[in-house]
Amino acid sequence: MLESKEFLHLPLTRLESLVSEIRATAAPQQAWEALRDFSVGKMQTQEIGVIERVRWGKLALETISKKREAEYIDTAKQVAESARVRSYLIKEFGPADDDATRSPEDLSRYVIDNIETDCATASEMSAHWRELEPSQMLPLRRIKNMLTPLQDIHPYLASHSKLNNELKEWLELIPKLP
Repeated sequence: MLESKEFLHLPLTRLESLVSEIRATAAPQQAWEALRDFSVGKMQTQEIGVIERVRWGKLALETISKKREAEYIDTAKQVAESARVRSYLIKEFGPADDDATRSPEDLSRYVIDNIETDCATASEMSAHWRELEPSQMLPLRRIKNMLTPLQDIHPYLASHSKLNNELKEWLELIPKLP
C-alpha cells in the first residue's frame, strides 16, 4: 500500500493504523519520505483542528522511526528530523505534561543524549572545522542539524535547571558549526 502514492488519499485514522502495522522494510524509502513530507504538511495546515494537526505530527514521527528501523537513515538524521517535528509541535501548540512528544525536557534530553561527542570536544573541533576533511566535518554538521530545532524550545525549559544550562552550552556552538 505504501509503495504507491494512493496513501495520500487515505483518512488519517487509516494511515495511523497502516503505519503502526506495517514492517518498516515493507515499504521503500521514497514511500516513507513521501508520507513524512505529507504528514508534516498536514501538521502545518492552519485550516484543520489542533488535535488533528498533533496527530499528523505524531504520524510524521512514526514514519521517521520507520525510516530508521529500515536503516534508510542513520540515528543522527532520525534525531534531527524528529527534533524538527517535535519542536514545531511544542512551538505551535505549547508543551504538554501528558504528551512526551511535546515535552521540551524530553526533546532536549533526547537530542543531547544522541550527540556522539561531548560539548567540549565539539567546541574544539568547531574552532578549526574549515581545515577538516569532509568526513570529519560531517559529524559537526549533524550536531548542528540536531541542535538547531532546540533553539525554539529552549525558552520553555526551567531557567536554572541543569538541563537548561547544558542545552545553553550546546546552543552556543551552533554559529560556530559548519
